[in-house]
Amino acid sequence: MILYTGGKYQGKLNILLSEIVLNDDEVLNLETTEIKSETSDHLSSYKAIAYVEEYIRKLSEENLEKDEIVNKVIGLHKTINPIYIIVTEVGCGVIPIKKSERRFR
Repeated sequence: MILYTGGKYQGKLNILLSEIVLNDDEVLNLETTEIKSETSDHLSSYKAIAYVEEYIRKLSEENLEKDEIVNKVIGLHKTINPIYIIVTEVGCGVIPIKKSERRFR
């Protein structure tokens, strides 16, 4: 597994698509895709997961416990078994005012 990480709008997905020569349909973009079940068979065709932090943010907004969130992310990872993962750094900057945003961070 190869992890691509960095700040927002740094071109992580573009690098993955151009240098690794993946197609858009081989990347599960969690910024634009809603996951209904972490174990769906159609998920196993992906070679990469992009923007895992957005999936975690959505789960956090549903007020799931941390263990539930971790189990869902692990379940997604086991189903897809990705070669590449893209994550945006979210731990820097001003501390959020909203409790849900602080919890996510």
